[in-house]
Amino acid sequence: MATIFISSLPFRADEAFIRNLFSPYGRVVSVDLHADWVNPTHEPYAYVDLETSDPKLAVDALDGQKFGQNHIRVHERVILPTSAVKTV
Repeated sequence: MATIFISSLPFRADEAFIRNLFSPYGRVVSVDLHADWVNPTHEPYAYVDLETSDPKLAVDALDGQKFGQNHIRVHERVILPTSAVKTV
């Protein structure tokens, strides 16, 4: 399973929109959508857990695609090891 990060989503994006977007690339296990409906200057973003053997297919196909006025950004989620995180 891969976790994919999507940013610059259109404001009309909802869970069904994201599931439909990613379903051709594998089984969508979960969608974690973050949107600030009070402050519309912050574009919605989401994390998608996708059951797939090759998440790069979804990333390459969807990154930069235009939906409404937005070109969405799609990246595979990168988790840094705790040794890479510096405390201040």
